[in-house]
Amino acid sequence: MAYGGYVKLQTSISELKKRFLELLRSDWEFRRAVAAELGLQEILERMDRMEERMARLEERMIGIEKTIKEHTKAIRELSETVREHSKAIEKLTKRIEEHSRVLEEHSKAIEKLTKRVEEHTKIIEGLTKTVEEHTRILREHSKAIEKLTKRIEEHSRVLEEHSKAIEKLTRAVEEHSRAISRLERGFRRLSDRINALGARWGVVSERTVRRGLHRFLKEYFGVASVGKWRFYDREGLVYGYPAYVEIDVIVKDNVHYLVEVRSSVSVGDVLVFDKICNLYTEKTGIESVKKVMITYYIREKALEAARKYGIEVITS
Repeated sequence: MAYGGYVKLQTSISELKKRFLELLRSDWEFRRAVAAELGLQEILERMDRMEERMARLEERMIGIEKTIKEHTKAIRELSETVREHSKAIEKLTKRIEEHSRVLEEHSKAIEKLTKRVEEHTKIIEGLTKTVEEHTRILREHSKAIEKLTKRIEEHSRVLEEHSKAIEKLTRAVEEHSRAISRLERGFRRLSDRINALGARWGVVSERTVRRGLHRFLKEYFGVASVGKWRFYDREGLVYGYPAYVEIDVIVKDNVHYLVEVRSSVSVGDVLVFDKICNLYTEKTGIESVKKVMITYYIREKALEAARKYGIEVITS
């Protein structure tokens, strides 16, 4: 009986242990109560705090791992960027070296240009002084031009008056030209008359021809008489010794016709006549003259000499 009771007791203790262990595993409050009884309450509280801290640390670790992944990705991207930058830096380094070489050349060129600029500055200073001097001269010229302009205006007025006078003179010259044409026609008619006289009387005396010529000239020019210029040549310019010289003179429209009438003309006669005409021009100061020789006969050489000295010859 006693033994049976002992066995039951042992069985009850075993079941109690099993139940106790199950409660420890499943019932949190029971477990805390047992721990408190055993003096483990402080340890459990510390463990709870440790669990809370571990939970927070785990959360932080998860965040850190996420951040690390992001950083890893960013690092990879940065590494790629760095490689690209390295390549770009290498290219830039080459370009900088090239630029350095070019800058060195530019520095030398700038140095040369600086010297040239200094030279040009000196030249410009000189030119500036020259320009100032020219400016002063131009001012003086402007004043002179103003004076000249006034004088030109005065000259223009005078020229206008002269133009009017020239027009009048032109008309007078035209009238003179017509008169000369009439005179030449008269001389030709005179020549015909002389030829007729020669054919009629043969050898004609010079005095008779001169009288006939004077009558013709009076009728043609409409003058009362044919003048005669007589001058004592003290210097002997005509004959080579002092002697009186004379020549027939007809004045018509301000033209002096110096006329010599001879039955025949030689080279010597032409030379003497030309000297007398020159002496007439010198002593009277009259330049508007026309030299005319009238003759029945003139030698060929004498005719050439007359043409040379500008003498008009009327002959048969």
